[in-house]
Amino acid sequence: SAALFAFPCGFVGELLPRPRLVGCGMLFWAAGLALCAGATRFEMLFCGRVLNGMGLGLVQPLLLSMVADKSPPSRRGGAFGSLFFTGSVCNTLFGLVATRFAADDVGALSGWRVSIMLVMILSASVGLGIMAFVQEPNAAVLAERRRTQGLVQTFVSNMPKVLQLFKYPTFVLILTQGAPGTAPWTVFPFFTQWLE
Repeated sequence: SAALFAFPCGFVGELLPRPRLVGCGMLFWAAGLALCAGATRFEMLFCGRVLNGMGLGLVQPLLLSMVADKSPPSRRGGAFGSLFFTGSVCNTLFGLVATRFAADDVGALSGWRVSIMLVMILSASVGLGIMAFVQEPNAAVLAERRRTQGLVQTFVSNMPKVLQLFKYPTFVLILTQGAPGTAPWTVFPFFTQWLE
């Protein structure tokens, strides 16, 4: 579901304020985590993961575009590096804590459920904070664009630009590398749980 939402959210981000969309994505993410934490059946877990993916699909591309817009060109590398460093450190720490307490009980709840609930609370809090305190750097442009064109017209006018990207061999190679390049990193985080 992340892939299905990532593509169109770039177009929606040309009409609506990206901090609001990122915050909504984090709330979708948190709602998905709540379903996963409370899941008693596979169907609930599946729905939770779909909501989680929807949130991820909204957050990732819009967050990267906001960081690019808010950072001067000479500092973009540092901004992206800091973003990915923080994400990796938090991912590692959460993996350590979650797998350490996964089999334990915290009161009447399984440790893995408590770990997911903590991430849910943190995600929802950060999402609400982004919606409340982060300003859209292109607010005037977005307001003008909303007055002159709708979502369908934005899609239609931007699709030729998207298709133009496929004429660049480097872009096609990066996309081709995506599946085999990201598959191992999708599997590796689960090794600690498997080893338990």
